[in-house]
Amino acid sequence: MTRPLRIEGRFKSCLVDSENYLFTLYRYIDMNPVRAGMVSSISEYPWSSYGYNGLGEENSLITEHKLYQNLGEDSGLRAKNYQKIFETLIGTQQEQEITVATMRGEVYGSEEFHLKINKMISRATKLTAHGGDRKSEKYGHHFKAGQPITRSEAGLKLVAKSIEAKLADLCHLCCRLLVYPSISRVETYNR
Repeated sequence: MTRPLRIEGRFKSCLVDSENYLFTLYRYIDMNPVRAGMVSSISEYPWSSYGYNGLGEENSLITEHKLYQNLGEDSGLRAKNYQKIFETLIGTQQEQEITVATMRGEVYGSEEFHLKINKMISRATKLTAHGGDRKSEKYGHHFKAGQPITRSEAGLKLVAKSIEAKLADLCHLCCRLLVYPSISRVETYNR
């Protein structure tokens, strides 16, 4: 198994199942300037890795991922095969999933990958919906009729601290995954 890839932006990041989603992510990232209307073609955006990956331009800042290296024996063949990835469009559903995972700091990958990471950190890798509509009749049987439903400031602070701690643990794990060459070595790390 190759090591997971961490994609991050300004204050946003997500752990990615690179084995199955690396090129989906590359395509998503490289197409962002086109979707934003900044350029009409990917090759026009000078700060993209597409120049290196798809056109074979030299760039000492880029380290090739093992899966990218598997696209061909030499840089010309890899660039040609990388361009073929862009012949199929990424689906709107996939775009939304990537965006949501990044914005929420979730893990992006297969269910198997989610389960593996979940087991390693003993926490959920996807955020879930919270509770229900506490004012509806359907939910109302949990509370006494006529009693106002309030949340104490202290209770909200506890919830916020808990969420903050969980996100910090996940971010810490992401950083550790970047340091170790394989995900299996992270399993021995205890915080």
